[in-house]
Amino acid sequence: MATPRNVVTASPLKPWWKHWLGPLLLIAAVVLVYWPAMYGNFLWDDDRYISLNVKIRSWNSWWEIWFKPHATGQYYPLTFSAFSLIYHACGLNPFGFHLTTVLLHGVTSALLWQVLKRLEVRGAWLAAAIFAFHPVNAMSVAWMTELKNTLSLSLTLGAAWAYVKFAGLGMYEQRPAARPWPFAVLALGLFLLAMFAKTAVSFLPVTLFLVTWWKRDRIAWRRLWPLLAMLGIALGMGMLTLHVEHLQGATGEEFRMSFWNRVLLSGRSFWFYLGKLFFPYELNFIYEKWKIDAGVWWQSLFPAALFACLFALWRLRGRIGKGVLVAVVHFYIATSMLVMVQLLYMMRYSYVTDHWQYFGCLGIFALAAAGLERGFDLFKRGGPLLRPALCGALLFGLGVLTWRQAGLYKDDETLWRATVARNPTSWMAHNIWGNNLEAAGKLDEAFHQYSEAQKLGPGYSQPYNNLGNIFLQQGRLAEAKAQYQKAIAVIPRGFEGYYNMGIVLEREGNIPEAIRYYEESLGHTSQPVEVLNHLGVVFAREGKVDEAIKYFLKAVQSDPTNWRAYANLGKAYAANGQAKEADYYYGKLRELNPGAVGATAAPVAR
Repeated sequence: MATPRNVVTASPLKPWWKHWLGPLLLIAAVVLVYWPAMYGNFLWDDDRYISLNVKIRSWNSWWEIWFKPHATGQYYPLTFSAFSLIYHACGLNPFGFHLTTVLLHGVTSALLWQVLKRLEVRGAWLAAAIFAFHPVNAMSVAWMTELKNTLSLSLTLGAAWAYVKFAGLGMYEQRPAARPWPFAVLALGLFLLAMFAKTAVSFLPVTLFLVTWWKRDRIAWRRLWPLLAMLGIALGMGMLTLHVEHLQGATGEEFRMSFWNRVLLSGRSFWFYLGKLFFPYELNFIYEKWKIDAGVWWQSLFPAALFACLFALWRLRGRIGKGVLVAVVHFYIATSMLVMVQLLYMMRYSYVTDHWQYFGCLGIFALAAAGLERGFDLFKRGGPLLRPALCGALLFGLGVLTWRQAGLYKDDETLWRATVARNPTSWMAHNIWGNNLEAAGKLDEAFHQYSEAQKLGPGYSQPYNNLGNIFLQQGRLAEAKAQYQKAIAVIPRGFEGYYNMGIVLEREGNIPEAIRYYEESLGHTSQPVEVLNHLGVVFAREGKVDEAIKYFLKAVQSDPTNWRAYANLGKAYAANGQAKEADYYYGKLRELNPGAVGATAAPVAR
């Protein structure tokens, strides 16, 4: 029977797996590209966030993670909760942390595809694939600490989709939700969770306002109330984050900068980041720290060029569309504008870093993909294979670069050797490479790296402490003491200098003075367990067992997972004739480390 004219037949629904096949393939490709990093070891800050972070090891610490903003160094409670969940599932096996971060990057790429598709952006899949495979994102994906980036952005894109649905933008303009307000609530909830993962996603309300302005000739203000609520959340969480940054050391002369110098830095970083997106050559973990000087005329060219670019895009919006301006403004806000408000702790090493453009690059990649699609339209004579061939070549090239970049994150030696080779001016890279050489027993090579770090960063205490540690290992106590005194002079509130000075004084037999330095160091560290444990050992050796027990108990309270403290408590109570207490703490020791005999010496601080 023939179908009557003018009767529209319903198209058959796609099987469920066809809706998921594309995103799942994209996620699988991301895992493949990042495979060289999957078995990588903990690097640099990973100890503070994961491997040495006692807060993620106990379920009881979740209250501190969520309700004590300074307890974990940065107030990103959802991120630290995620670290805790991974730890309880996989222990300290780096593979579990890497797999989670890589999968989240794949999910983020798939979400970007779907959000751009719903906004009717041409080349949505290509933009998502470029984001998934671009090597500039390797730092955010291959470095376990940056789970905060992949987690927060995945939630942010979820919030963006919910708002697009609520506001009836893009494809939803023709199919508006019957009851839009639940999507507004969902957007707010996801955004709040994203802010708990990392507050750098505070750009979202501004970006969504720009997207609304782009998609609608007239803005319905009743659709903007979720953005006002998001802005309030962003301001509150942002102020808390800046406060915690100050507590963690983002203070002092190096974090003070005049307004005009901030303008210069903001403009220069914008063009730097843009250049790395289009020419990702010699990406580095730590870039050279620029000398920003308003007295150098050519540095003013960067903000001037930025202003000219934005002004031109504004004037041309009627001819080329508002989307180009929206993409560029989003990129600036998410990468380079924050410096106008606050210099972050990482800026003591470099003013720019790849993981700070993980959020901003979305707009540029969307713009580039749409531009490529328009270009393919102009060259239709190239045949049906031109588009897939060029896109395939682009993505394959990016994937190869990312594979190589991800391989740098397999261990400390590989990462810091490459960092020093690409940026020999970084005192911090020389210093950490020296740490690895020292750990490998290559003291002469480590000494050279520490000396180089001192020359490049005379205002930083770490190289002095590390040189002192080498002298200490060699039994050259006077030279070690001189280095520790320099470290204390550079940073009077530094933990390592006081603690290491205590070690030297103890070896010299000056126990009262050593104790004074140990106790001084306690006021300058957020992880005092080793100092408390060592103080207990010192008092025990002096025959003051009651004093020793007090410090061992404080060590257990500071870190309930530290088996050395339990071992020492058992010994101290046994020596004091308190058999019941000794048996209790020896039992705790067997639970934590059945093979432990009870080491009592605290290591030299790093």
